[in-house]
Amino acid sequence: MTAAQTLQATAYAFRQGAEVITDAAPAGRFETAPHGTVLMFTGTPIPLLNAVLGLGDEPDAEEIAALADRVAGYAQGLPWTIRLRGEADADVARVAAGHGLTGRGRSVLMVRPLSGDRAPGAAHVRKLPGAAYETFATVLGAAFGAPPQIISGLYNATTLDRPEIDAYVAEESGAPVTVGLAVRTDGHLYLANIATDPAHRRRGHARALIGAMLRDGQESGAHTAFLHSADDTVPLFAGFGFEVGEPWTTFAAA
Repeated sequence: MTAAQTLQATAYAFRQGAEVITDAAPAGRFETAPHGTVLMFTGTPIPLLNAVLGLGDEPDAEEIAALADRVAGYAQGLPWTIRLRGEADADVARVAAGHGLTGRGRSVLMVRPLSGDRAPGAAHVRKLPGAAYETFATVLGAAFGAPPQIISGLYNATTLDRPEIDAYVAEESGAPVTVGLAVRTDGHLYLANIATDPAHRRRGHARALIGAMLRDGQESGAHTAFLHSADDTVPLFAGFGFEVGEPWTTFAAA
C-alpha cells in the first residue's frame, strides 16, 4: 500500500469512527456527500463533534458549503467546525468565513502500524466500564477546562459500553488522572481525547495509557493506529512509532 493509499484508508477509518460517535448521540445526525464530505452532528456543545469533514483527497468546496448550511441549521447556536485534510483553499476559507468560522487551526494526522513487540502492561492503567463514565468526564473536563456535564452529555454509560469503543484511565495513588478513548473500526484503532489533569502532568501517565491502548488494539486485531496531534505533542507520539502523515485544517469561531 502506498503512502497515499494509507492516508486515504486512514481518512475512511476516521469517517467510520465519526459515524460511531455520532450514532451514540441521542440527537446525532450523520450525512455523506458523493466526493468524500461528511456531516457529523452530535448536538453537544463540543465544536469538533459538530462538524463538516472534508475527507477526500481534495476537499470539495461546493459539498462543504452545502453541508455547512445544513449543520448551521441543526446547530441553532451550538458551536461547530469545518475540518479537512490538508490545507484549505480560498473557496473553503470563504465558506467558513461566511458562517463566522474565522479562526483557523492546524493538527497533524499521525499513523503507525500495529505490529512487532507489544508494549508492557501498566498496573495503574485500566479500561473504564460505561458505569464509570463520570470518572472519564471529570478528568477530561479538568484537562480541557470544560464542565464534566458537557463531556458526559455524549460520553455517557451507553456510549462507553459500545463494542467499538474503549475508555481508559490511568491512576495515581488510586485517583484518576489521565483518560483516553480508543475507537476500533475495520482494522484501525483511532486514539482520541488523551488528556491528563493539569495537576498531574509530566509524570508518564499519558505514556502508560497510550502503551496500553496500542497493546489492546493489536490484541483485538487492529493493524493500524492513528490519531490527531498538536504540533507540540508530535514528539510524544513519535516516541511510540507514530509517523506524521498529513496536516489537517480546522475552521472554528474565533
